[in-house]
Amino acid sequence: MKTNNSCYTIGITGEIAVGKSYIAKELVKLGTQRGINIYHFNVDKQKHQFINNQYVIDELVGYFGSDILNPINQVDRKILGNKVFGNQEAMQKIKQISEPRVLKRLEEKIQENQYLIFDGALIIDYDQTKYCDHKTILVCANRQVQTRRLIQREQQRGVTLTPEQINTRYSSQLSFEQKKSKLEKAIQSSSQGWIKEINNSSTNSQDIIDLFNDVYGGN
Repeated sequence: MKTNNSCYTIGITGEIAVGKSYIAKELVKLGTQRGINIYHFNVDKQKHQFINNQYVIDELVGYFGSDILNPINQVDRKILGNKVFGNQEAMQKIKQISEPRVLKRLEEKIQENQYLIFDGALIIDYDQTKYCDHKTILVCANRQVQTRRLIQREQQRGVTLTPEQINTRYSSQLSFEQKKSKLEKAIQSSSQGWIKEINNSSTNSQDIIDLFNDVYGGN
């Protein structure tokens, strides 16, 4: 799959709480077992690394107000999240602040690695699959499983979501079908890329192995 010394980059995306990062981590583990070193570029983790840089704090406080800060003057992600989800203008502001920094880091990691997984919920929504030539794993899960995972994840962060907040989080992103349709158009327009779908409602180890072989089988 990889040619010359270029980085073989694939995207992995899907709606919120479908288990994108779980699938990515399992692919990385399988790669390690087979002698393939795959770098996992997780967009959310990259954003979190930037968020408490002082210049980013200043930009966020300037837009959202100082109440997003905790007692030690770092950004309280729970408060910021409540301000952002469901507010398109606020989401665009976060995008404006974070996207250039995240994509610059992505470009650096693509230069440094031979294999990379570009893992983010919004890489189709924000037209970023061009960074992986639109080669994308699209993850889904049934809504009941998805909602249970979302609630559990937020509870681990100390957040109890109301039904309204859950619906807001779903509606703040493109649905699975919308993501797929948009990606198909990008693939058709660019004449490159592919879509590999996986339902992660109850994925087993063989499902992951099959996906790995499908994506990296030539390596």
